[in-house]
Amino acid sequence: YEYEIAECNGNLDIIYTEDLSEYTLTIPKQVTVKREGKKLDDGATIKYGDELEITYSESIGHHKTDFRLEWAEHMTGDLWKVTGELNIIYTEARNEFTLGSIPAGVTVTREGETLTGNSKIYYGDSLTFTYTTSTERTTSNTKQENGYNWSEKESTTYTLKVNNTATNNGGSITVGGDVSLELSSTSSLSWEQVSRIEYSLGTIPSGVTVKRGTTTLSNNAIVYYGDNLTITYALDQDYQLSQFNVTGASKTSTNQYNVTGNMKITFTQTYKYSYLTFSYKSSVGGYLVTGFNGKETNIVIPATYKGEKVVGIEEKTNGISGIFYNKSIESLVISEGVTSVGAYSFFSCKNLTSVKLPSTLKELGKSVFYSCSSLTEIVIPNGVTSLDSTFASCSALASVVIPNSVTSIGGNTFMSCVNLKSITIPSSVTSIGESAFYKCSSLTEIVIPNKVSSIGESVFYSCTSLTSVTIGSNVSNIGTKLFAKCDKLTTLKVVDGNSTYTSKDYSGKESNAIIERSTKKLTHGCGTTVIPSDGSVTSIAKSAFYNCTSLTEIIIPSPITTIEKLAFEGCSNLKSATFEDTTGSWKSGNANLSIKDPARNASNLITGMGLYDWKRS
Repeated sequence: YEYEIAECNGNLDIIYTEDLSEYTLTIPKQVTVKREGKKLDDGATIKYGDELEITYSESIGHHKTDFRLEWAEHMTGDLWKVTGELNIIYTEARNEFTLGSIPAGVTVTREGETLTGNSKIYYGDSLTFTYTTSTERTTSNTKQENGYNWSEKESTTYTLKVNNTATNNGGSITVGGDVSLELSSTSSLSWEQVSRIEYSLGTIPSGVTVKRGTTTLSNNAIVYYGDNLTITYALDQDYQLSQFNVTGASKTSTNQYNVTGNMKITFTQTYKYSYLTFSYKSSVGGYLVTGFNGKETNIVIPATYKGEKVVGIEEKTNGISGIFYNKSIESLVISEGVTSVGAYSFFSCKNLTSVKLPSTLKELGKSVFYSCSSLTEIVIPNGVTSLDSTFASCSALASVVIPNSVTSIGGNTFMSCVNLKSITIPSSVTSIGESAFYKCSSLTEIVIPNKVSSIGESVFYSCTSLTSVTIGSNVSNIGTKLFAKCDKLTTLKVVDGNSTYTSKDYSGKESNAIIERSTKKLTHGCGTTVIPSDGSVTSIAKSAFYNCTSLTEIIIPSPITTIEKLAFEGCSNLKSATFEDTTGSWKSGNANLSIKDPARNASNLITGMGLYDWKRS
């Protein structure tokens, strides 16, 4: 209402006017106000008497708790008339729901508060669910398999359904109604390795070493499946492996084993030389080999026996009683330290092909390798001083090394070594015995060294390939029949300086014969011998050309006055014997001889008349 009083200049005029009151409209949320069908906004101006259509709508999940108007007159339905400062009062609350039961193992929280089953919850609440999604447990079931201990494991996977919707890892929801929870599980069984099975190593035999890594294990040590063990053994001196076996483990490489069960190690060793028997001889300060079981083919004579040295092989008196007589031995090794091999030890070992002798050897007894017909080569160690029938009838022997310690090559040493093509007689040798090289039919050349003083009878008998012989400067005694049946011998020479023998005439011309200086006697000849005619030879010795089958003719010079009996015995191819001087008178025994016919002379020399000395008178 407004009142205006004008200045009074006279008559007083009172003027009065009025208008409808205006109000500011406040509209709560969820309330709608319309005037004449037009929606008004919050803060709109309304006037007294305005007719307003006022409605409300509840929020989702909420319900109305109060709706009323102040300073408004209800007209009909939703229509209200403004009567003053309109105050619209509207309130609502969230709808209330039930959580339901909570399965064991599930936790439900609301803003840090842990809820229980059947708790009241409200629309819009944020609920958080936590639970264990999987569990594992070990059952009481166990087993052993593939070297391991195993236990049974039960694995369970949990799935939470919230209002029938699965969630695998918990999470949160916003409440929009009653909440139901269902926890389901799925279980499976499996086996899990727990530990390797323990096993026992068992007893470790003497001589065996077992290591795991760098650790040496002892008897009955605990080992585990798959352990890698190094298992080695050491043989005692002069022993050999008889048996080595490992059970309860698989061998992966040399000395390497992987454990697979309870172990057993078997190790036995036997004396290497059990095929030999020994006897201690105080006279020689050690053991001698005295017997052989006859079964072993590869023989080793050891250096020791029972901790004492082995010094040799016992000497026997004849070939048949030799320790290894006629055995099927194929190889022989005599260890260092052995000094003697007794006579006949390997007599007639026809399969023996390989021999190794020690450097300590000093004595090779008589006929040690007699008739070892398969032996092809041998080296005699330095220290051996004499040989005696050592290699007789070793028909395959093609190579032999004689050391400078040997001074005597005894009788028959190389007899019938038919494959021996060459040999070097060392400068230390002083004597060569009877038939030493008898029937060495492949031997082509011989040089008798200067220290040799004596050469026995028939030394080169039947050396059918021998072409050249050189006699050393110190030879003073030569036996008869030296070159019998040496059909190819063409060169026979005595080196200068020999005071007993020569092969030259006075002028220095070679005669291919051996001449004894003091007696001027031709002692040995060959198929190419030319008897000197200068007086350096006056007689021909007994058996000088014995069995010289390559001799076809001979000229007897005039200085010759004596041809001893049997000088040309066995010279079956001698067809002509020409005497340079036919004027003299010759006798064989008491018989007078005619020497004018060379053919008759040859016949007489090699037949009956040759049994007597021929002398010129």
